Amino acid sequence: MANFQTFMANHYRFGLALFAVILLLSSTTGMAYERCVLVEDYTNTYCGPCATWTPHVLRALEDFSLGEDYALIAPHVWWPGAADPWWQFNEECRGRPNYYGFNGVPAFFVDGSQLQLGNGLEAGTRNAINGRLDEESPLNMRISYRINEDEELLNTTVFVTSDEDLSDLTLFFVVGEQVVAYNAPNGQREHHGPTIDWIDDGGGQNFDIEADETLEFEFESEYSYTIGGRDVDYDENLYLCAWVADDREECLQANYNGFEINSAYFAFDGMSILDGDNGNGDGRAEAGETVDMVISIANDPDYLAAESTDIILSVEDDDIELINAVVELGAIENGQVGNNEEDPFSFAVAEDAEVHEVTLTFTITSQPGDLEQVLEHTIIIGWPDVLVVDATGNPDARDVMMSIFDTGEEDSFPFAENWDHVDNGSIPEGYAPHFSTIIWQTFNAEVDILTDEDQAELVTFLEGGGTLIMTGAYLASTLSLDGALFADYMKIGLDEENVRRGTQIMGVEGDTIFGDTELYLGGGVVGSPTRKSSLTTHDNGESILLYSNDDAPISAVKHEAGDYRTLFFAFPVECAAGRVGSETFEDFMSRVKIWLDNPPEGGDQSVEGDAVQPFEFNLEPAFPNPFNSLTTIPFSLDGADNVTLTLFDMNGREIAAIFEGSMTAGHHSTSFDASSFDLSSGVYYLQLSAGEKTTGQKLLYLR
Repeated sequence: MANFQTFMANHYRFGLALFAVILLLSSTTGMAYERCVLVEDYTNTYCGPCATWTPHVLRALEDFSLGEDYALIAPHVWWPGAADPWWQFNEECRGRPNYYGFNGVPAFFVDGSQLQLGNGLEAGTRNAINGRLDEESPLNMRISYRINEDEELLNTTVFVTSDEDLSDLTLFFVVGEQVVAYNAPNGQREHHGPTIDWIDDGGGQNFDIEADETLEFEFESEYSYTIGGRDVDYDENLYLCAWVADDREECLQANYNGFEINSAYFAFDGMSILDGDNGNGDGRAEAGETVDMVISIANDPDYLAAESTDIILSVEDDDIELINAVVELGAIENGQVGNNEEDPFSFAVAEDAEVHEVTLTFTITSQPGDLEQVLEHTIIIGWPDVLVVDATGNPDARDVMMSIFDTGEEDSFPFAENWDHVDNGSIPEGYAPHFSTIIWQTFNAEVDILTDEDQAELVTFLEGGGTLIMTGAYLASTLSLDGALFADYMKIGLDEENVRRGTQIMGVEGDTIFGDTELYLGGGVVGSPTRKSSLTTHDNGESILLYSNDDAPISAVKHEAGDYRTLFFAFPVECAAGRVGSETFEDFMSRVKIWLDNPPEGGDQSVEGDAVQPFEFNLEPAFPNPFNSLTTIPFSLDGADNVTLTLFDMNGREIAAIFEGSMTAGHHSTSFDASSFDLSSGVYYLQLSAGEKTTGQKLLYLR
């Protein structure tokens, strides 16, 4: 008996694996799909002819299966029905007559083709639907929805798959009522398919799709409707309908989903990487490792229990080789969590894989209800050098910071991992030592930006030789700077909680990297700082930036010990927007990268005077080039010297003395604003001179 059970289990596993292979082959060879036809009834409760002709169409529909053969929607769109309750409630659909170009109701369409009114309407409807059902569709569609009753929201995902390359398509999506008993002024007593919510304001979403590609469209809409003083019976009578039309208004495919719960519904609940047998046991997949993976999925308590649950793992990444990609979870009660601990997924990582993100796709199938649900989860292969801890609570600030990493440009910051401190809380104990640099970003956030546990973890990180950079408006003023992290390691204290006239920032003369910094805070994507604290320094802490007011208080401090280094900015660096000829955030962070790449030799020391590492005399490429107003000119000096930066035309005539003066060794940049000169479009020559050394490059100016 045991052998028989083992045989059946292996047989079932083979069947699942074969099913996965069939899915893979079908996705690569292409196929056409059975069609669901869109039937549109444009009507109004004050329209007498609508009550006359709609029954002809409804009788024709009795020969077909709703949701399988056809989808029916009935937009209420036309005068004289200003008092029509659906016309009043659903303004987004009133533009549909302009879409098709008709000028009165009733009007009936089958997949975008208008039907002719008359005694043959019933037969014409039936023939039109049959004709469309005989033609396969190049698209397949599926609707998945999630009800958030607490917030009265409906979250819907529409999946569109194509078997060929298609362009200039539009996806439309509506919520409507299936059948409503209502005594209308035109005599109608029963109303089929009235639309109540055209998502995306009725305009649809335009897209292109490639063969074998599946696109996902996310929608959020209301879940509670009141029409004409009547609360909509959304538990049983609502429907969801989505369809795709081409640029000729032909409907290529429709999908109709009666609003009823007939299946389970899953959410991702966690994941673990097990690399103890064929890896280093740190819980992360890395180059050359073969790992097991356990995932947990939660079945929503408001949906049905799953009698069976299977998951297929897929991934599009040349560095990942799937070994076990199909697992069976069995039954999962609603409100319960299931996992694959007894049968983990497994995959191998290529020996030469670099640190990067990988998106894993889990296709879940379950009964009852023929549920097919797709969940995605992103993991990182390997440990990057830099961890950015986002404690901002501001997506724009986070995006600005992360935009400088892994840009593909030479000398850019490498790929960095982002830890969401707001959603995930403190970084786990033992997590920080995996990185060489941590950037702690708080922007304008005031609370929960750095816990005691975080500070203890960062002290351990620094003692292990790490580099810590901290930036934010409230870091200095809301935290005690007397603790070990700030006083003993970063060597800072609080001077003023909020300085006056602290919008402009300048570098401290003599610092070889930050000495000629010029920043203007505000005016960019993230706006301005809501606070700008000033600092004091302890022991070997060195001020590198000052606020440009009369008192010149300290705005940034560095500390370079023998085993670790720190930078502390008492303002949000993301607010450097490049106004009035100052440096952009990207410009300034290039200085930070130079600092990171050039640690001083030996123990505690100041870097005033000599450069951290020898620089070369070099005029780097201006950007942008070509330019039409402002261009930034970066350059480096191998020693302190008198510098001139001059622009000439191609006949050798001097156009502008961009800079004249003395500079220290190191990396510098300046800007040239062509709007201050009456220049014609053309090629100009930029010359950098320092002492006896001269170099240059061509600039293309376009008015």
